[in-house]
Amino acid sequence: MKLNLGNQIRLNRRRMNLTQEQLAEKFGTSPQAISRWEIGATYPDIEMLPMIASFFETSVDALLGVTEEEKGKFCAELQQSFEVAVRAKDVQKAIEIMREIRRNLKEYQHYWFWGLYTEIWKVRLFRDEKVLEEMRLLAEEIFSVCPKEQHYQVIECMSYMEDDEHIDAFLDAYASREDMARSSLLFRRYKMREELDKIEPVRQGILWWELSHIISAANDWQVYLCKDPNHFIWFCETQLGYLNAVNNLSPDKKHLISGGTGADLWCEERIQLGIRYTASFAKLGKMDEAYDAFEDTIRVI
Repeated sequence: MKLNLGNQIRLNRRRMNLTQEQLAEKFGTSPQAISRWEIGATYPDIEMLPMIASFFETSVDALLGVTEEEKGKFCAELQQSFEVAVRAKDVQKAIEIMREIRRNLKEYQHYWFWGLYTEIWKVRLFRDEKVLEEMRLLAEEIFSVCPKEQHYQVIECMSYMEDDEHIDAFLDAYASREDMARSSLLFRRYKMREELDKIEPVRQGILWWELSHIISAANDWQVYLCKDPNHFIWFCETQLGYLNAVNNLSPDKKHLISGGTGADLWCEERIQLGIRYTASFAKLGKMDEAYDAFEDTIRVI
């Protein structure tokens, strides 16, 4: 990218009615250094750019005089270089590019290359501690400058990459909404990392939550019952069918509520549905069916 840093420093200095000597004092350098910056003979250290931009109340991009077109081209080139480095498993080069992005492109929204995470994943470079540390810093930068709705993909990707020692602390800090819940993130983490020995308890938890959500969807069940008991019988049978299918059970109709096995993980949901099922038959005057449903509910208890 063509830099217009010197000209921008001069324009901003004059805008603030400062001499080169005064500006040098602010930045802890010499008037001669300021002069060389302004004529383009030398440039300030890259670490100073955020401080200089902050002092002039502008962005680093504006300070560099970089156009949107130039930034887009530079970012595309940087991403391509990153992909080459990752495929070559060049750890040091990958880290240098991530560091360049984190330090100098934070004002450019398109710089948050979601592809960075994808490329690292392809060769598992995130298992390298130095790469992982740079990814943590990059994620923190995203969280600090990007709107919250742009955090979720980074949270998901970091939940794959973070090591076992730090994953609990990361999830405590960032797991939040339903699809970013701790259990969901852990499930996808174990699946992506092929850690099948860890996935089963999480899978059961997610399944339990999802089915409970389906089963309890009709909170005003008494209202539905009063309006149409036949429909409510169908509703209960459908929900019980979900429970039995997921547990590989094929009970006869007399044991639809208990599944024919007695108590299981879903005993609370089975009891709730059993009571509704019993009440539906009683509402229709089908007392034999109501007694059978109630007896099967008691079997669960």
